[in-house]
This record gives sequence, structure tokens and C-alpha cells, in this order.
Amino acid sequence: MEDITLIVGGGSGIGKACAIKFCENGHKVVIAGRNKERLEEVSKEIGEKCSCTVMDIRSSESIENMVKYIKENNYDVKVLINSAGINTPNRDIENMDAKKTEEIISTNLTGAINVSRAIINELRKSGGGTIIHIGSSAGVRTSTLSGVAYSATKKALFSLVRSINLEEAKNGIRASIIAPATVNTELLLTRSKVPSEKERKKVLQPDTIADIALFIATQPKNVVMEQVVLTSSSEAEFL
Repeated sequence: MEDITLIVGGGSGIGKACAIKFCENGHKVVIAGRNKERLEEVSKEIGEKCSCTVMDIRSSESIENMVKYIKENNYDVKVLINSAGINTPNRDIENMDAKKTEEIISTNLTGAINVSRAIINELRKSGGGTIIHIGSSAGVRTSTLSGVAYSATKKALFSLVRSINLEEAKNGIRASIIAPATVNTELLLTRSKVPSEKERKKVLQPDTIADIALFIATQPKNVVMEQVVLTSSSEAEFL
């Protein structure tokens, strides 16, 4: 079997940066997500060390199909990075749309739980591994900038990671959450006021988060870095 790093949400932003970083450092990577065209573009850009499969984190059936793809290709997941996440422009409690709220929760939280559970079942069989969820500083310090549903789901990811460590340490499985403040990704385009190009250059960049993910994943097996919370110097108030 071939060891892999599985990256959910690997077609753009932090997920794509992680795919590039891990491949550059000798890892075989499989990226998963909803947008087939983007996944194929990233896979082609990176080269033979990266392959892709379509998966909708909101669907438990789709997650099961991804696991089947992994087994059919004789892949052995050693690292899971979940970078899937969405938000909406109308994010205050007065103007939140009920359907969009459900979509945010389904993607950011329910999907995170379901994909964790699916991969944990595989990690147990192979003696353990590392799970990294990309969270947000909104889960540490709630702000109106992030919105109600997004902040609530990112807060819950801290509990998910803690629970995984409490329950699965005996199986050699460790979990971490990287919780950055603003990162220069397409998610910024969902803000009611989109930051300027100058402002986007001042905030955290996806490559920085990828560096941290690689550092966590390559620590000795007995090291658990449960939480990494960070911000740029321009946004120190979010810590």
C-alpha cells in the first residue's frame, strides 16, 4: 500500500497550498472536493505526486465513495487535512438565510465530523495517523466580521479535535486544529465588504498555514499539537 496525505478542500486556498507543500516535501497527496475541474487543474499543476477524487463533504454517501476510492487504489491514509469551509455575505443573525445557515453547518461542522469518523476507521487499521482541521480564530474570539453560523461551527471544531484526542490516542491517532485569523483566500470574496488587494497582502497567506500543517504532521508520533492559533500583525485584535 502507498502512504498518502488526504486533503479535503484541496482545490483552492489553504487546501491547495497544503497539497503543494506536502508534495514538495516528498508526500503522495490525494485532494478531494466538489469542483472536479479545479481538482484536476491542481493535480496537473503539481504533477504525479498528486491525484484527485470528487467528494462532497456535506454528503455521507460521497464520503463513503471517497473511502472506496482510497481502498481501490491501495492507498494508506497517514494524514488527513480538512480545509473545507464556507461562509456567506449576509452573516449577521438578523439577515442570515435559514438554508444558507444549514449549508454552512453541514459543510463546516457536520462534514468535518463525518469525514473524521470515516478516516479514523482507516487510521485504526494501519496503526494511527494525524488529523488536521483548518479552523479559524473566530472559534476563539467571536466577531461580527465572521458571522453567527461560521463562528459557531469553528468554535465547535475545537471540541471535535479535543474529543478525537481523548478517544483515539490509544489507537495512535492525534488531532490538531490550526485556527488562523484572516487568510488571503477566496473566502474573503464572501464578505459584504471585500478587502482590497493591499489589505489582502497584509493578512496571513495560505503558504504559511501549509508550513504549519506540514510541521504538525511530521512531528514524532508522541507529540500532539492540539491547537495552533495565529494572526498577522495587522490583526492582533483577533487573538
